[in-house]
Amino acid sequence: EHHQLEQAINNLVQRLEAVTARLEKVEGQLGAGGAPAGGAPQAAGSGAAGAAWVGDFDAFYNENVPKFVELSNKLGNDQVKQQVAAFESALKSHREFLNIASKCDKPDDATLAKLLEPTSKSVGEVISVRDSNRGNEMWNQLSALSETAPAFGWVTVSPTPAPFVNEFKGNGEFYTNKILREFKGKDEDQVAWVNALKGFFTGLVAFIKQHHTTGLVWKKGGENASAYVGAAPAAAPAAAAPPPGPPPPAAAAPAKKGPDMNALFSAINKGTGISSGLKKVTSDMKTKNRDPNDRSAVVKAAPKKATTSC
Repeated sequence: EHHQLEQAINNLVQRLEAVTARLEKVEGQLGAGGAPAGGAPQAAGSGAAGAAWVGDFDAFYNENVPKFVELSNKLGNDQVKQQVAAFESALKSHREFLNIASKCDKPDDATLAKLLEPTSKSVGEVISVRDSNRGNEMWNQLSALSETAPAFGWVTVSPTPAPFVNEFKGNGEFYTNKILREFKGKDEDQVAWVNALKGFFTGLVAFIKQHHTTGLVWKKGGENASAYVGAAPAAAPAAAAPPPGPPPPAAAAPAKKGPDMNALFSAINKGTGISSGLKKVTSDMKTKNRDPNDRSAVVKAAPKKATTSC
């Protein structure tokens, strides 16, 4: 426990130092009359960041995601590369959605569902790639990403979005722990792949706790969010190498397993809770109590959707 606490403190210090360095760099550039440079994903559809907290998202994004994508393209087979390309697309859409929220008043459910469609489709592809490739030699890598990607649904959750993300993060760690047991001391690139993925979601949880403790914060009295429906997603960070094109689809893919992400994200459009299609986590299903040989996915029932704007 002492070692875990020490590691957690060290990780927090590293993240704070990264944020501080970035802020100092931006301050120097602004003082010199220049525009901030660097790899922060600039939102193409909604313009510059609408609130400071979007910059905080960019900070831990750039700390982990470019490295994760680079390692995926180095280590991954065709299926992992295809899945990571979809995951990166989901991230860009997620960042764009957050930027819109930072500038706009909370929209009605129909508009909200439309704004979430790009993220939903990309997350659905992440899951589909894994479920279409059972028995793949990189099953643990495919599963780690498939189990964590639905965490982007936190933007519809209130009043506990951070625990919602933590549950999916824990589901992914069931598989990343297997990767660590297999490759630690043998292939440090695989270990770095795991750390980059975990680092992003650890940063996301901290980000939510700091800025969106009880639910996504919209800008009260801000712009009309419907103006951004169909806007282009955020541009890729400059540091990230472009992923290769996806391989041809399998001739006969098995029936889709796991949560229907389109249904999950669009449920808010129907005025219903988003937990209807998800499983309830029982004690025996949690990672720490599970059979190491069990590869089934665990998906926590989501809390009810947000009903109040901030």
